[in-house]
Amino acid sequence: ARGGTRYLSGPAAQDYLDVPAFQRSGIEVAWMDYSGYPDYPQLWGAFEPAVSIVDLLLNVGEDAQRYLDRSS
Repeated sequence: ARGGTRYLSGPAAQDYLDVPAFQRSGIEVAWMDYSGYPDYPQLWGAFEPAVSIVDLLLNVGEDAQRYLDRSS
């Protein structure tokens, strides 16, 4: 309805996303690559990279932007 032509999704959605349905509607599906981002301090245990952006925000707060820049 908004004229979008590309849908960017996390890689876990490859298990359930109906990619052909997007393609039939003229929408390309692309998969996000989360590699290359630095580890950040998490409250419990060893670093777990397969979590949501909410984890980053709740663990580092206003410093989150620093962890989103892959060139840092």
